[in-house]
Amino acid sequence: MSFNMIITGIGGQGVVSAGTIIAEAALRDGLRIRNSDATGLAQRGGSVHSQIKIGENVKSTIVHPGTADVILGFEPLEASRYAHLLKPDGIAIVNSKPVLPVTVKNGMMSYPLMDELKQIFDERSLKSIWVDALEACERLGNTRVLNSLMIGYLAAKAKLPIKIETLKETIMANVPKRTIELNLKAFDLGLQQGGEE
Repeated sequence: MSFNMIITGIGGQGVVSAGTIIAEAALRDGLRIRNSDATGLAQRGGSVHSQIKIGENVKSTIVHPGTADVILGFEPLEASRYAHLLKPDGIAIVNSKPVLPVTVKNGMMSYPLMDELKQIFDERSLKSIWVDALEACERLGNTRVLNSLMIGYLAAKAKLPIKIETLKETIMANVPKRTIELNLKAFDLGLQQGGEE
């Protein structure tokens, strides 16, 4: 058995950093992992995702359709692209604040309605939790802690096989020293809000 997850979003949101923190935390807890990142045109605001598999006998980094325990979506459209990978009893935790691509900003294309994106999960009878994580980060005074906040939600909502204290230690080891306190506050806020829903 393995615990499989996809973290997805847009370049600059901290998707790869979140994947690194979760993978490293799993290793600290003595678990075996396989992970891979696809960054594409990340520096130009393009699609980014990280695939992580945690388990005794994981051999491949690829999360196949219908095998993901969790989709951690930093951006709603990007999260919906991976709905087909989620297990029937899996969960998608999605930041509901969209990042509009240039083609939408200049009027060449339109961004789907949030109800349309949610329906992608509903039509497959998949559980999805939509949170305004960006607004929570703004209350903390810095949107660059989105990844720590989303990891907190993940720890509250999913049966993640990693200890909460290990996640905190790994966040502390992977963020700039001057931002440790803020990142831990973001993690705790995600953990708290996720536990309340």
